[in-house]
Amino acid sequence: MATSTMTTTTITSTTTTGATLVLSPVSGPTGTVVAATGSNYVGTACSLFSIPSGVGFFASPPSCAISGGILTGGFVVGASAPAGSYTVTVSSASPSSTAGATASATFTVTVPGTGYLSVNLDKWEYLTGLVVHISGDIYTPYCTWTYTNAGGLAVTLSISDSSGSVILTTTTDPNAAGYKNYAYDYALPANAYSGTYTVLVSYNACGSPVYGHGAFQVISEPPHHFVVNVDRTSYVCGSNVLVTGKLWAAMGKDVMIPGATVIFEIHTPSGSVLASGSSTTDSLGIATFRFTLPSTCETGTYVAFASSTHASIVYGGPDVHLTTSTNFPVSGPVTGRTHVTITLSTTDSNGNPKSAFTRGETVLVKVQVNNDGTFSLDNIHILLTIYDPNNVPIFFGISIISLNQGQQQTQLLGLPLGSTLPAGSFRGEIVVLTAFLASGGHYVPDGSGAVTFVVT
Repeated sequence: MATSTMTTTTITSTTTTGATLVLSPVSGPTGTVVAATGSNYVGTACSLFSIPSGVGFFASPPSCAISGGILTGGFVVGASAPAGSYTVTVSSASPSSTAGATASATFTVTVPGTGYLSVNLDKWEYLTGLVVHISGDIYTPYCTWTYTNAGGLAVTLSISDSSGSVILTTTTDPNAAGYKNYAYDYALPANAYSGTYTVLVSYNACGSPVYGHGAFQVISEPPHHFVVNVDRTSYVCGSNVLVTGKLWAAMGKDVMIPGATVIFEIHTPSGSVLASGSSTTDSLGIATFRFTLPSTCETGTYVAFASSTHASIVYGGPDVHLTTSTNFPVSGPVTGRTHVTITLSTTDSNGNPKSAFTRGETVLVKVQVNNDGTFSLDNIHILLTIYDPNNVPIFFGISIISLNQGQQQTQLLGLPLGSTLPAGSFRGEIVVLTAFLASGGHYVPDGSGAVTFVVT
């Protein structure tokens, strides 16, 4: 039976470039994963081939790349390769010359059937920062060998990252596993590269190295975003405040995070807690919290804090902890009044005054709003409801505007009159709110009115 040892041999080509080729390992049975590295190359194109050729030495086309004069690549020994010695050669071509550079090294295929090591992983995919549990058994069905240790195997274990760089070479602790088994726990760094990682293991049994290989995926937790906002730019004591927290992750496109608990806490300018509560994010990743400022409150800058602990959106990942905050000013009550004057009329689709329509036409309700109070109005809601002759609501429209003190605006809200509408007198009713009632809004004084029109 042929034997080999787990060593690395460098054979330097005779070209003047001084190119080198290093195989690791330099021997093994069919199925062995071999890394090929080297230096002092020119160009970017290269190829790997073996002598003798045509005997199925490569299980699949070998990989080969050159960057900055450094060679990386490798191959897997084919299942049909007979035992024996093979010369592996790398060749590269210079951009300015066809001569390029070559280098060779020897690989020995050991007698098939010596055995192998299994490589088992507790998961196939890991987040950065997690622990990879690697274990396995040894199988030598075609030979008998004596194992005297009471515990597990001290196997040589190496891990290569997604770029092909060896990031770990170690010998496993026999006490970490049972008889003729091995085990090793590798903690992935928080800044580990994403991609496919390779595990290579070897152990001397039956006079030859017994090999095994496996692979696992490393992925990074996508960036999480967490923002908190309030519904207005400023408040006065006694105001209702709506706080909104939004959670999402960036995975090429934004992925909202529903079902996460968000804890809210409101701090006064002096740092005391004014209000707190929690809610769960909806399908859009949004959680809300409402509270009312005291009528005699501390003025200054308030802070709305939000925090969330929720499960990773990546399978098996650790919980994600996020915090965020926003500031908002609160001032004392201002004397004065909020007031608007409403003027209503109906027009045709060209804006001409009209009060009688036929089915198939479009009726426009013209709403003229004048802010004759002492405050500016931000984002007031103009709501229009139209009722048919049977007092059944058939249309609901909304317009949102802002008005400075003394400012006036005109809005047009329209309804196409369908052919199935009943004939008779229709009524349009307008109300003006500071915001939707469910969001803490209230009616603006005198911000209501009605208009009628006839449909024939």
